[in-house]
Amino acid sequence: MPRIVHTLWTGLRLRCPDCGEGRLYTGLRRHTRCAACGVLFERSEEGDFLVTVVVSYSIAAVFVAAFVFLLNWLVPGLDIYLQVALSVALGLGFVVATYRNVKGLSVALLHLTFGLRPPRTGTREERDV
Repeated sequence: MPRIVHTLWTGLRLRCPDCGEGRLYTGLRRHTRCAACGVLFERSEEGDFLVTVVVSYSIAAVFVAAFVFLLNWLVPGLDIYLQVALSVALGLGFVVATYRNVKGLSVALLHLTFGLRPPRTGTREERDV
């Protein structure tokens, strides 16, 4: 499997995109670094929270639009307020159900794009050598 596909798949499975061993989440608690290799799972300056939210809502919007289309096709006389209520419930449920996996995908994308190595310590001169 190509490295990019493997890294993205590992992120979707909520594993460390670098080593594939450490977990991104334990229950509902998100880890800040990999327990196995020490790679950071988040770069605060990159805005990965915003990426995760936008991707989650975008995917949910596609599913909700398909749901509304099917609902109108299968049940043509359904009340509009019931359609809106069902669509909102589906959209919110989808975002909640897939948020962790989309977060794993965004961590994998950050790893592929910028790398998620632990920060180096020491003075600037020591780091530049």
